[in-house]
Amino acid sequence: MRSFRMFGLQRTCTNLVAVLLLDTFESMQVLEDPWKHGPVDPFVEERGERPVIHVMMVKDPYAWLAACYRYFVRSAGHDSSMCERFKAGESFDRFLFSTHYEFKTPMHRWCEMNTHYLDTADAHSETTVSSRAEDWVEWGEQAKQVTLLQQKFGLVVKDGGCIEGRTDRIGPGFQRTTNEFCVYPYLAEHYLATFTQEMLDAVNEHLSDEALERMGYERKTELPSWVTRPVLPSILPS
Repeated sequence: MRSFRMFGLQRTCTNLVAVLLLDTFESMQVLEDPWKHGPVDPFVEERGERPVIHVMMVKDPYAWLAACYRYFVRSAGHDSSMCERFKAGESFDRFLFSTHYEFKTPMHRWCEMNTHYLDTADAHSETTVSSRAEDWVEWGEQAKQVTLLQQKFGLVVKDGGCIEGRTDRIGPGFQRTTNEFCVYPYLAEHYLATFTQEMLDAVNEHLSDEALERMGYERKTELPSWVTRPVLPSILPS
């Protein structure tokens, strides 16, 4: 049995990647302690006679802010792991600049936690990999990423199986669904319609250039011309 652990902030494809590993490769089990959206503490070297695989997921900060807020709005009162300070009906701008878990703001959490995940991946490179959620949203790209994990960790594809992606949504607890995930709004950066220019400017003040560069993301300084007014994240396509 080969064990693996997922880490990443909410809405970074941790459930999707876990299901792809469980469904594609022989004798895989996911370890769910500690909380996957928190720090990697302690780092588990081995389980049985095999090293534990660690997968660290990161996501574009602007997309993550809109997606995290949308999830909090939808799950308020139903998910005990949510930030207790978030109030049902809270506006997006209030969410952006309020205390987020133990962090000053969600942007501070994004910078500090993702830096922690990348530092962990660098320190334990033989058993750990970092990956961007953007590289897992399209079906064809998923297969490429799964193949990279197979090659790095020597994983064995299940008998009669093949490496392929998924187009359905994955729910909490790795629940498979029949709801298809529409990638176009994400690839077209529709999440930027959540922001006003003032919000975007304020968010950028809190984002670290070093963190952005290290994860391969670019600072967005101006909203696209098609954004004429902010759209509530709760009514954007997920």
